[in-house]
Amino acid sequence: ATTNDGSCTYPASADLDCDGNCLADADADGICDANDLCPDDATDACAGCTDDAYANYDPDATIDDGSCYFAVSCELGLSNSYTYVNNDNTVFNYQSNAGSYLAIDISGSTESCCDDVRVYNGAGDLLAQYAGDFSGTFVSDDNGITIVFDSDGSVLGGETTWTLSCVTDVPGCTDDTACNFDVDAVVDNGFC
Repeated sequence: ATTNDGSCTYPASADLDCDGNCLADADADGICDANDLCPDDATDACAGCTDDAYANYDPDATIDDGSCYFAVSCELGLSNSYTYVNNDNTVFNYQSNAGSYLAIDISGSTESCCDDVRVYNGAGDLLAQYAGDFSGTFVSDDNGITIVFDSDGSVLGGETTWTLSCVTDVPGCTDDTACNFDVDAVVDNGFC
């Protein structure tokens, strides 16, 4: 063809061919080398937590995959605080015992226009997003909590404090007048 009639199609990304297959996949695991943490290892065994300050430190890992977390003892709970700085993207990951749920009581202050604090469950689902003066208490629907600070470069932040504790009863909305009432819930999760 010498004239473009608009019928041309192109790969979804520069590392894929027209059929959606990786142009480079040394370990044949279906993950293109450009996006593969361990491009020469199909099991990705080189990836893991490389920081020995965390509960799930892996001495054999050579690539940090962002999975590091602090363990929360269900017997003791955990309290912490953090004051964010300009251009901050600090992340705190927590995990409790299998079969339990993490409850969080969090409060703090951010620049309301431009900085925020987000709280996720262990699966990565957003539970809450805060800006300005804030406080909240709720229960995750799994045994993980991640707190993410995100700020621009305009104002130094205020202190955020949080306390984590374990809940072993099923969390959910316990208000029978709410649209999302959960008949199986024993502990109110704060999201009615």
